[in-house]
Amino acid sequence: GALNKRGELDGNIKLSNFTKALEKACIDTVESGVLTKDLLPLFSSESITPKAVNSQEFIEEIAARIII
Repeated sequence: GALNKRGELDGNIKLSNFTKALEKACIDTVESGVLTKDLLPLFSSESITPKAVNSQEFIEEIAARIII
């Protein structure tokens, strides 16, 4: 949120667009069931079996979903 606000204040459209894409990628990753082990207890879905990954794999999953 802070980076998005900085982009808004500076009129930096590229930064604002990136932060929105990053937020969407993070949400999409978690909603798809790809989580770090500490987040697993918080995930509940009847149709998705969660997959526990390490921090590096989690970041890579998010990066793969960023669409700008």
